[in-house]
Amino acid sequence: MQPVGVSADTVAAQKDFETKAQLSIPLLADAGRNLINLYGVGNSLFGGLANRWTFVIDKAGVVRIIDKAVKAASHGKNLAEKINF
Repeated sequence: MQPVGVSADTVAAQKDFETKAQLSIPLLADAGRNLINLYGVGNSLFGGLANRWTFVIDKAGVVRIIDKAVKAASHGKNLAEKINF
């Protein structure tokens, strides 16, 4: 399994954030909003920013979990408890 982060930021902004936050997962830039639109996570109430949701997709490409209640402080632990396929 390979976790990745996706946002509407540019590649340059993603690299900058990745460095500052010292992240251990790769970030994908979706400045064209292709994935954001495909997965329906755009939020028109907040200037089109993407909602902070997590999708767990298995090796066959099937979405197994959609977590719409992401809380950064506990998300890793909460997600690990849900993944059991």
